[in-house]
Amino acid sequence: MRWLKRDLWKAGIVIAGTLFFLVLMVWVPVSAAGVREMTSGPAGPVTVTVQATPTEDATVTALNKEKLAQEVKQLQEQNKPDPLGWLRTNVAILFSTLAVVFGGLFGLWRWRVDRQDAQDKELKDRRDAQDKELEDRKAEREKRVEERFQSAVTGLGDEKEGARIGAAILLKTFLRLGYEQFYTQIFQLVAANLRLPRTPNPPEDPAAPLPLTALRHALMMTFMEAFPLARDQEKKKCEDKTCRQ
Repeated sequence: MRWLKRDLWKAGIVIAGTLFFLVLMVWVPVSAAGVREMTSGPAGPVTVTVQATPTEDATVTALNKEKLAQEVKQLQEQNKPDPLGWLRTNVAILFSTLAVVFGGLFGLWRWRVDRQDAQDKELKDRRDAQDKELEDRKAEREKRVEERFQSAVTGLGDEKEGARIGAAILLKTFLRLGYEQFYTQIFQLVAANLRLPRTPNPPEDPAAPLPLTALRHALMMTFMEAFPLARDQEKKKCEDKTCRQ
């Protein structure tokens, strides 16, 4: 808002200065015409006294009087105000001043438009940079999540039972919101591991109960959480048009 107020203040100064220049251009010729009329004064008939000399001819005297009368008339016509000429002069000045004013206003408007375009472009570039940064962060976060999930999947196939138990527990962290893409995979992975034999050497009596190991307990807990989530996800997929068809 500060730059907008500053621009409006500059525009006001330019317009005020231009209007003052316009008034000055119109006032100066009017004042000059008034001063010229005051100094010249009303032009009236001029009485010229010609002293006749005994040797001067009457015809020469008449010619001299006529010449003086013509000079006086010419001076009167020159000092006579000319409204049409004054109007032509001031109209030309007026149009010139208006052209200067409109040119200044157009230049100011063009400058404002160019500046607004530059600010919009700068803002757009900044937003694009922020969006790209967010996308890069999102891609990096998804990459780290995928690496963690693959590490848990690999841990289920480890020879050590402790590593397999840790992997089964780690899979439960991917059953939260934001990890919907792993629900079905976790369910299938845990179900497949539960079908494996509990011990490498099963008892001879198949009806004999087998002890519940820590690994199997961890897998069952993960299975109980993954099953409803995977089921709901499959239902949502079946509600799509492709599934209906």
